[in-house]
Amino acid sequence: MKKVATTAPVQQADLEQALTDARKTQKPTEIRQALDNMIRYHQAQNAFDKCIFYCKDVVTLCQGPGNEIDLASKYVFIGTNYLRLADYQASEENYTTALEIYRKIGNDFGCAEVNINIGRIYRELGQFERSLTQMHSALEIYDKNKTELEQEENLRARHSYCSALEVTGIIYSQLCQYAKAQEYLLQNLKIRKSLGDPVGIMQGLINLGASYDKSDSDKALSCLLEAREYVTPNFAVIHQIALINNIGGCYENRGEYAESLGYYQEALQMAEDNQMSMYRPKILKHIGMVYFKQGLHDQAIEIIILSLELSSAEDSRMDVLNCYKSLSEIYAAKNDYKTALEYQVKFSESKDAVFNEELIDKLSSLQKKYEETTIRLEEVKKQNSLVTEALKKAIDMSFVGVSPSIRKVQELAMTAAAHKDTNVLITGESGVGKEIVARLIHYAGPGKEGMFVDVNCSSIPESLAESEFFGYQKGAFTGAMFNKPGFLEEAHNGTLFLDEIADTPLLLQAKFLRVLETRQVKRLGSSKAIKVDFRLISATNKDVSSLIQENSFRADLLYRINTIEIHIPPLRDRKDDIEPILRHYLAEFAKSMRKPIPLYSSSLVNYLCEYDFPGNVRELRNMIEKAMIFLSHNELTIADFECMPLKQAVEAPHAIPHTMTVEDVERDLLQKALVEAGGNHAKAAKIMGISYSTIKRRIKALT
Repeated sequence: MKKVATTAPVQQADLEQALTDARKTQKPTEIRQALDNMIRYHQAQNAFDKCIFYCKDVVTLCQGPGNEIDLASKYVFIGTNYLRLADYQASEENYTTALEIYRKIGNDFGCAEVNINIGRIYRELGQFERSLTQMHSALEIYDKNKTELEQEENLRARHSYCSALEVTGIIYSQLCQYAKAQEYLLQNLKIRKSLGDPVGIMQGLINLGASYDKSDSDKALSCLLEAREYVTPNFAVIHQIALINNIGGCYENRGEYAESLGYYQEALQMAEDNQMSMYRPKILKHIGMVYFKQGLHDQAIEIIILSLELSSAEDSRMDVLNCYKSLSEIYAAKNDYKTALEYQVKFSESKDAVFNEELIDKLSSLQKKYEETTIRLEEVKKQNSLVTEALKKAIDMSFVGVSPSIRKVQELAMTAAAHKDTNVLITGESGVGKEIVARLIHYAGPGKEGMFVDVNCSSIPESLAESEFFGYQKGAFTGAMFNKPGFLEEAHNGTLFLDEIADTPLLLQAKFLRVLETRQVKRLGSSKAIKVDFRLISATNKDVSSLIQENSFRADLLYRINTIEIHIPPLRDRKDDIEPILRHYLAEFAKSMRKPIPLYSSSLVNYLCEYDFPGNVRELRNMIEKAMIFLSHNELTIADFECMPLKQAVEAPHAIPHTMTVEDVERDLLQKALVEAGGNHAKAAKIMGISYSTIKRRIKALT
């Protein structure tokens, strides 16, 4: 060891002198060789910042045609070193540059490798949905190119394929979906062993052991002990730290705390000796929790607060989150409930921030999409309206509004329309016009010649949902007298619009996700796979993020359906649109009722603007229609609306008699919705903003 310590500086000095001499020659090949030697040296020392510094010089030498693959690989290398330094922003920037190069030259395996690396960043940041999106993108590329993947020259791609399987399994472990995690991790381990990859086998065993950690400590420890057989002093320090740390975890779960602390402290020392700062907070938190389990509360708090400080400095959101949770538990055990509550509040707030981080990133992504489609949007704007008369006629509906927020919705819809394969999620309260936006996207896009299949998910009973979506063969079940295609088939080469997708049963969500991944459906009673190609537009008036937390909506389905998310604000937040909507429907109903278009005053507009319209545009439309039906003169006035619940709705607390029960109020609301829907239960459910099954239950209970 002493010999290595004394000769290392001399070796570095020799390499630096060689680089200086190479630069003097001004010969790119010699400079490149000297730079590569410097990078290899610093890589062995885990000097990631130095690796980045010298690799940036290599990038300048790789410019020019014919060097694209080499150039992209260097950006990947730089991104990976930034990742090891926990500089996630710089890491993603370099990975993204590499991805653009690979896409430009059509290098699928290169794209997949970058997807995996970007997915690792999101996993570190706790953005699991985004991470899984990247991993599944990579796996789709490998599955699509399986023949090429088996070729000898694509050995690197096979290793990357294993990485995609492995990271996907790790994420599912973090999401507590252990069975699914083990499916991916076992597949990875099988391929690693066939490749004879000792490092990969060891790493695969470590991660598989971690997936068994919560359910089977014996299996977990067995995997980790097998992994130790593959360890040599030359193995990467990262893998050794992970292995030692996880063995400590197994002993902790078995209640053998002395052994556990020994392994954790060894892993911590190794991380500190090798300047791997990103691992220190995690290991410290483990040590703190062992102290807690031993009843050493003050020592536990001291260690976990140190972990919290380091996690905050590294901007490791998930580690911060875990520290808050642990501190809350420890202070509660000390009967210091005030401090415990403070940390519990911080935990809840941080959890929400981590979960919603993706929303902020989506805004940046959408901004980029705006920039990419500026030319197209400018061409459309020259027509004076984003929604032309021809398009209004095609969608058989009118998208009316002049407010900045509704113009933004129109612009985003036109952006989505230009990209046929882009899935869109439209959110907003009932009655804001989600179906209109969906039709706008369909008929303004390249697939407008195909069918627009409109499905209200809340109106389909769960028992019929699968046959409606997938179709069935004659004889598949009692009453199946003929072959019937489902909604998915009908939407082939067109658009499938799933309104109220949040009401889709979980079992159907899983099957629908499979269709989105494979683009194939099988009718009930048939084993034949039918290819389908459609644009998916979904809509909901619910908070899908909350549904995911309640386990009533799949997170993996959400990241499939919301490539672009369009939120339509309620009418109360865009009252500039009330008068244009009033003008539009007065003209429409005057034409259908064969009446002259009535005049109206600004006082009427002001009167309408005082109301919040909980039913949004749908409610305003119905009010205008009723006013037009009873109109017997040439001017529409406030008096024509006074019979409607405008002022009464504002004063609702005083409008309910004290003798009315909750059931009376609910029965009254149901009756009004059913009258407005013409007795149609599905439409009434949509008006009330509840599911079909809910309204059926309430009708039965109240009658």
